[in-house]
Amino acid sequence: MIFLSPAALAAKLKITAELIEPFSTKYPSRTVKARVIEDYKLNETQKIEKGSVFTGVVTEIKEPKRGKRDAHFYLRLTSYSVPSKDNAVYNIKNTGNATAKATIYKPLDKKELALDAGATTAGFFIDYIALPVNFTRGVVEPYEGKGRVESGVQKMYEKSIFSYLSEGKQMQLNKGDKINLTFKYKKD
Repeated sequence: MIFLSPAALAAKLKITAELIEPFSTKYPSRTVKARVIEDYKLNETQKIEKGSVFTGVVTEIKEPKRGKRDAHFYLRLTSYSVPSKDNAVYNIKNTGNATAKATIYKPLDKKELALDAGATTAGFFIDYIALPVNFTRGVVEPYEGKGRVESGVQKMYEKSIFSYLSEGKQMQLNKGDKINLTFKYKKD
């Protein structure tokens, strides 16, 4: 079984997959099906193929918490199919290695990351400069359906320490939405 060999995997494996069925942490279904969107090399001879379908049972749901920590859930894989083997289905025994933390996929926005880094770095030289910089960013690129001033205030709040007082969000995912499945393994 290629998937459950801890020796073949690093201590942590992160796989991005798209949901085949909708899922919500507020009204969760018992099972989840997701399709792998790219190949993942495990070692020189083993890989998880693009198009493989994971099926699993939701074992735990973590509610959103303060500090902008969004809800997530844990998924114990029960089976997977491999496209190159005529979608043959392989059952997974409960070894503990087949449990993943599932989180919402968020693509890296390099422009946003660079602007945040610049505002933070400027803050080392000019106290509180990040506030007007972020306000200006909101005015220049307003949120959809909001005015420029309102967007500026919202952007300033979102990038401030005060935004960590707000609670994270529930997961409300539709068919085709992407999730990250993070598997952790104990090193021998």
